[in-house]
Amino acid sequence: MHVTARAIAASPNLRSQRIFGAVRARLARASAKGFRLLHFSVQQNHLHIVAEADDKTSLARGVQRLLSTVAMTVNAIARRSGKLWRDRYHREDLATPSQVRNAYVYVLFNDRRHALHRAYFTEPELATFDACSSAAWFSGWAPRAGPAEHDVARAGPSIVASARTWLATTGWRKRGLLRIWEVPRAR
Repeated sequence: MHVTARAIAASPNLRSQRIFGAVRARLARASAKGFRLLHFSVQQNHLHIVAEADDKTSLARGVQRLLSTVAMTVNAIARRSGKLWRDRYHREDLATPSQVRNAYVYVLFNDRRHALHRAYFTEPELATFDACSSAAWFSGWAPRAGPAEHDVARAGPSIVASARTWLATTGWRKRGLLRIWEVPRAR
């Protein structure tokens, strides 16, 4: 599934260096008790994740646990209290290879949807991955169309879980591997 959680208007910038480091640490520990965080993207005021779980209960509790710990962490760092997330999170169940591939593109390249100038994304040699996403640990790059090897090595050990379902491991690849210069479409 693809989950989007939006922060309230008065929230701090989730991509700030101080806050993102702590949020990333929470994301790294999110996979537990039948819930697996496969990929993520942190934007200024919202969070995208692609996840899978053993069952519906594990999925719901895993997302609730993740969003709760992220909110407590952000509130502690920003020295604020109260609600961080707007109402409920938005969830889209992914049932086809195309949906999973599109979700990977949308999540890993979500920073491009918010960029003011998109022209530089059309030049493959200028394309980079978002440092506030899990793109460095994504294993589905097309040959010679992914991030530079030194960028991936610098990212260190993976902080996302390995997928177990056919759709998230193999099925989506039938629609083509990802290229670093892709730009997500509107949802």
